Amino acid sequence: MHAKPLRPYIISFRLILNYSSSQYSFTTIGILVHIQYADTLKAKLTTASVEILDAFDPLDPDNVADPKYASLPTHELANTAAMLHHDRCLQALQFLHPHVAISVGHFFSGTYRGSMVVSILISPHCPYAVTQISMPSKYALAVKIGSLRIVCLYLPPTMPTHDVLYVLSSIPLTHDTILCGDFNVRLGSVTGDYASNSHGLALCSWIEERSLSVVNADFTPCIPTYISFRNNYEISSIIDLFITNMSLINPSLHVATDLSLGSDHRLLSLSFTYDLQHSTNMSPPLHKT
Repeated sequence: MHAKPLRPYIISFRLILNYSSSQYSFTTIGILVHIQYADTLKAKLTTASVEILDAFDPLDPDNVADPKYASLPTHELANTAAMLHHDRCLQALQFLHPHVAISVGHFFSGTYRGSMVVSILISPHCPYAVTQISMPSKYALAVKIGSLRIVCLYLPPTMPTHDVLYVLSSIPLTHDTILCGDFNVRLGSVTGDYASNSHGLALCSWIEERSLSVVNADFTPCIPTYISFRNNYEISSIIDLFITNMSLINPSLHVATDLSLGSDHRLLSLSFTYDLQHSTNMSPPLHKT
């Protein structure tokens, strides 16, 4: 019998340090627990009127409250936030038993990210701070550049629909978020695909409830992203998607149907103009992504 691997989970909540009739002083605390007990603990905290911060991001420069960093520009604060978070993670590992620390260390470092064929390649010449965002699912890998968040996903075709919705609902949809990857869903007429499936119907409802848009539907309708051959018949579908809550500026989406790269999935390339300076005080003001 093999022991199940530890699946850590962090619950963040706000605590009042000082209270007076005219002023509150808050701090944010994160509790590391096994994911099996996360819902139970969150329920008890809620019963005790503790404010749980589901979307708290320790890498957000706005959460660096130490006055000694107050004079730093936003892009340096982003690096400082990443450094402070890294130091806290290392400190926490010192209090864990070795066999537990390994799993938690993987969770902190993101080693599980990318293990489900999800990865992000960043040019070494990128002049902007790129930080990884912790995701509760091993099927998601997320990074942020300024206020822009990019979440890469892989949803296996055999994954039950309720698990698909769980992975999607675990993603914090802040402003300027792009979801991309192999969703393994058929959206039918939404993308111009000739078929739909149960995952696709669930995703359509999820998208509509959150006022998101499918970029493929607007710029590459009816163009397959997956092409294969079975019994000498071509099989195609549109299962690799870009989904966003942004109004993209100067967008362009290209599906390289003539470039296989040794895969049944076609290369998708999305470019648009994004004002990084507006969100992070970086220059140049406009950057083609």
